Amino acid sequence: MGSKEGERVREIKFRGIPENTNLFSTDFIYGDLRHMYGKVYIAQDKERSNAIRVNSETVGEYTGQKDKNGKDSYFNDRCNYEYYIFTSANPESTPNKYEGTGVIVFIEGAFMIKPDGKKNPIPLHYAELSFEIIGTIHEVT
Repeated sequence: MGSKEGERVREIKFRGIPENTNLFSTDFIYGDLRHMYGKVYIAQDKERSNAIRVNSETVGEYTGQKDKNGKDSYFNDRCNYEYYIFTSANPESTPNKYEGTGVIVFIEGAFMIKPDGKKNPIPLHYAELSFEIIGTIHEVT
Protein backbone atom coordinates (compact mmCIF):
# COMPACT_ATOMS: atom_id res chain seq x y z
CA MET A 1 0.00 0.00 0.00
CA GLY A 2 1.62 3.26 -1.10
CA SER A 3 1.18 6.74 0.23
CA LYS A 4 -1.07 9.30 -1.39
CA GLU A 5 0.46 12.30 -3.09
CA GLY A 6 1.37 14.96 -0.53
CA GLU A 7 0.89 12.58 2.39
CA ARG A 8 3.68 12.64 4.96
CA VAL A 9 5.32 9.26 5.46
CA ARG A 10 7.34 8.64 8.63
CA GLU A 11 10.85 7.33 8.12
CA ILE A 12 11.25 3.94 9.78
CA LYS A 13 14.61 3.53 11.49
CA PHE A 14 15.94 2.16 14.74
CA ARG A 15 18.87 2.51 17.07
CA GLY A 16 20.48 0.20 19.61
CA ILE A 17 23.59 -0.23 21.72
CA PRO A 18 25.89 -3.02 20.46
CA GLU A 19 25.96 -6.16 22.57
CA ASN A 20 28.94 -6.45 24.95
CA THR A 21 28.88 -2.66 25.39
CA ASN A 22 28.02 -0.96 28.66
CA LEU A 23 24.20 -0.62 28.78
CA PHE A 24 24.61 2.91 30.11
CA SER A 25 26.58 3.90 27.01
CA THR A 26 25.26 6.36 24.46
CA ASP A 27 27.18 4.71 21.62
CA PHE A 28 24.10 3.88 19.55
CA ILE A 29 24.19 2.51 16.04
CA TYR A 30 21.38 3.37 13.63
CA GLY A 31 19.65 1.52 10.81
CA ASP A 32 17.13 -1.24 10.03
CA LEU A 33 16.00 -3.61 12.76
CA ARG A 34 16.56 -7.31 12.05
CA HIS A 35 15.69 -10.43 14.01
CA MET A 36 17.92 -13.36 13.07
CA TYR A 37 18.61 -16.63 14.84
CA GLY A 38 16.76 -15.48 17.95
CA LYS A 39 18.92 -12.36 18.28
CA VAL A 40 18.42 -8.67 17.48
CA TYR A 41 20.56 -6.79 14.96
CA ILE A 42 20.73 -3.33 13.42
CA ALA A 43 21.71 -3.30 9.74
CA GLN A 44 23.51 -0.09 8.88
CA ASP A 45 23.33 -0.42 5.10
CA LYS A 46 20.57 -1.10 2.59
CA GLU A 47 22.03 -4.49 1.63
CA ARG A 48 21.89 -5.52 5.31
CA SER A 49 25.40 -6.96 5.01
CA ASN A 50 26.63 -4.87 7.92
CA ALA A 51 24.28 -6.08 10.68
CA ILE A 52 25.55 -5.58 14.22
CA ARG A 53 24.09 -7.52 17.14
CA VAL A 54 22.55 -5.16 19.72
CA ASN A 55 21.17 -5.51 23.21
CA SER A 56 17.39 -5.82 22.69
CA GLU A 57 16.69 -3.73 25.81
CA THR A 58 18.31 -0.71 24.15
CA VAL A 59 16.44 -0.79 20.83
CA GLY A 60 14.41 2.33 20.13
CA GLU A 61 12.29 3.26 17.13
CA TYR A 62 12.43 6.71 15.55
CA THR A 63 9.20 8.59 16.34
CA GLY A 64 9.13 10.66 13.17
CA GLN A 65 9.36 13.81 15.30
CA LYS A 66 12.30 16.10 15.96
CA ASP A 67 12.80 18.02 19.17
CA LYS A 68 12.91 21.83 19.28
CA ASN A 69 16.61 21.71 18.31
CA GLY A 70 16.02 19.50 15.26
CA LYS A 71 17.31 16.30 16.94
CA ASP A 72 15.60 13.01 16.02
CA SER A 73 13.53 11.57 18.87
CA TYR A 74 13.39 7.85 19.69
CA PHE A 75 11.42 5.53 21.95
CA ASN A 76 12.95 5.68 25.47
CA ASP A 77 14.48 9.13 25.04
CA ARG A 78 14.29 11.35 28.11
CA CYS A 79 13.16 14.90 27.47
CA ASN A 80 12.15 18.20 28.97
CA TYR A 81 8.78 19.36 27.69
CA GLU A 82 6.36 22.25 27.85
CA TYR A 83 2.91 22.61 26.44
CA TYR A 84 -0.03 24.99 26.62
CA ILE A 85 -3.72 24.39 27.09
CA PHE A 86 -6.27 27.06 26.30
CA THR A 87 -9.10 26.85 28.82
CA SER A 88 -11.24 29.58 27.29
CA ALA A 89 -12.79 30.12 23.88
CA ASN A 90 -11.68 33.73 24.18
CA PRO A 91 -8.68 34.24 21.82
CA GLU A 92 -7.38 36.98 24.13
CA SER A 93 -7.11 34.60 27.10
CA THR A 94 -3.76 33.36 28.38
CA PRO A 95 -3.21 29.60 28.09
CA ASN A 96 -2.09 27.47 31.03
CA LYS A 97 1.53 26.35 30.70
CA TYR A 98 2.66 22.90 31.83
CA GLU A 99 6.26 21.69 31.89
CA GLY A 100 8.34 18.85 33.21
CA THR A 101 10.53 15.89 32.36
CA GLY A 102 9.47 12.57 30.91
CA VAL A 103 10.23 9.58 28.68
CA ILE A 104 9.04 8.94 25.13
CA VAL A 105 6.85 5.82 25.09
CA PHE A 106 4.53 4.07 22.64
CA ILE A 107 0.95 3.79 23.95
CA GLU A 108 -2.26 2.92 22.10
CA GLY A 109 -0.65 3.24 18.68
CA ALA A 110 1.06 6.59 19.22
CA PHE A 111 4.34 7.96 20.51
CA MET A 112 3.81 10.02 23.67
CA ILE A 113 5.74 11.62 26.48
CA LYS A 114 5.08 9.89 29.80
CA PRO A 115 5.69 12.64 32.39
CA ASP A 116 7.74 11.63 35.42
CA GLY A 117 5.42 11.00 38.36
CA LYS A 118 2.21 11.67 36.42
CA LYS A 119 -0.41 9.40 34.91
CA ASN A 120 -1.51 11.10 31.69
CA PRO A 121 0.86 10.88 28.71
CA ILE A 122 1.12 13.73 26.20
CA PRO A 123 0.84 12.88 22.48
CA LEU A 124 4.13 13.72 20.76
CA HIS A 125 2.22 15.22 17.82
CA TYR A 126 0.26 17.63 20.08
CA ALA A 127 0.42 21.03 18.35
CA GLU A 128 1.11 23.03 21.51
CA LEU A 129 3.98 20.77 22.68
CA SER A 130 7.66 21.67 22.62
CA PHE A 131 10.28 19.20 23.84
CA GLU A 132 14.04 18.81 24.04
CA ILE A 133 15.92 15.50 24.19
CA ILE A 134 18.17 15.40 27.26
CA GLY A 135 19.31 11.78 27.10
CA THR A 136 17.98 8.22 27.16
CA ILE A 137 16.76 5.86 29.87
CA HIS A 138 20.04 3.99 29.38
CA GLU A 139 22.19 6.82 30.70
CA VAL A 140 23.14 7.08 34.35
CA THR A 141 21.71 10.30 35.75
